[in-house]
Amino acid sequence: MTNNVVIFSGGRGSSSLISAIKSINNIQSITSLINTYDDGKSSGKLRKILNMPGPSDIRKVQELYLDQSNKNYSLYKSIFNKRIDLDYSKFIFLLDKFLENQNQILFDIKIYDKEVNLFIKKYLKVFRNLIVRKKIKITDFSLMNILYAGSFFYHNKNINKSIKNLSKLFKIKEDIYSCGTKNLFLLGVNRNNKIFDSESKIVEQRSNVNMKDIFLTKKKLILNNLLKSEKIEKIYSNSTKDNISYEAKIKIQKANIIIYSPGTPFSSLYPSYFCSGIGNTIANNKKAKKILITNIGSDYETPDFTANDYIINTLKYLKFHNSKIKNNKLISDVLVNNPLKFSKSTVRPIIDNHFYNEFNIRCKNYENPKKKGLHSIQKLKKDLEQIF
Repeated sequence: MTNNVVIFSGGRGSSSLISAIKSINNIQSITSLINTYDDGKSSGKLRKILNMPGPSDIRKVQELYLDQSNKNYSLYKSIFNKRIDLDYSKFIFLLDKFLENQNQILFDIKIYDKEVNLFIKKYLKVFRNLIVRKKIKITDFSLMNILYAGSFFYHNKNINKSIKNLSKLFKIKEDIYSCGTKNLFLLGVNRNNKIFDSESKIVEQRSNVNMKDIFLTKKKLILNNLLKSEKIEKIYSNSTKDNISYEAKIKIQKANIIIYSPGTPFSSLYPSYFCSGIGNTIANNKKAKKILITNIGSDYETPDFTANDYIINTLKYLKFHNSKIKNNKLISDVLVNNPLKFSKSTVRPIIDNHFYNEFNIRCKNYENPKKKGLHSIQKLKKDLEQIF
């Protein structure tokens, strides 16, 4: 039997999982579903200047899928890893030099492949026209994020068309799509009611308090000079939802394996789950195995999460628009790491007894012995093969 696999991914949190799945036989297709609410570093600057979705998680997942056997792999990697730190005049000067007909040098990268050269020129011309009057300082900008900005506006603000065409350019065989369709902004509130007014602040927080909830708004809220109660009220009154994209819906309907990846939950994963239509579409796919893989180590969003908390919150956001969905329609299997050695940052393998009656739970050591905090590719592969 061949398998069509859908992975709900964050950024790089699914790296071991993707490697494990790619090494399994009888995989017909792999699709990663992400969201575009990230707003850190150059993503945040581009979102502010151009009012576009955040491309960083797309870029990170695409990089995981680059084919190392491709003759242009080194070129692709250098494009994905290139960051630019220039003032406006120098940036435009070097950009214009590259845009001359036969030029192959783009910010010290030789774009020798004609197809890649032409595609990149096409998107960079659009980007140049977008910023020509803004005179922005290009400080620590990802070149791929710039290409995403050009591609997004070239393709009439269709984010999934932009992703598909850039994947085609870099010869990525797997599908990557946005779960949602809207350009929204993420906020969070922790259990002490401390407010994080952007995705980047959720990611960068240095706290020993778990996140409590997340919200999406149509525009970035200005919360300065408000009392905490007023801030909370403003967030609730402005909160909105995204809708499942056509591409995500079709892929979930056709999948016979759906996987909820490890990763930073509140900033990367849960915002995808509560897109309107995601939970119902997953529940209505009765043939699919639905596998949750809990994190090995804690992070600043979830310093005290146990395995049980990952299960509870995954269900909470998947059932956000329909609380009547049965748990076992959303999750069939759970892979929980049982560490050989506990540390302060270890996610404890504590699970409520009733979940053992609802799901097939495998609790064993999944950690990579050489890379602490990461899942072992071989250990994941072995158990996923059995489940598949």
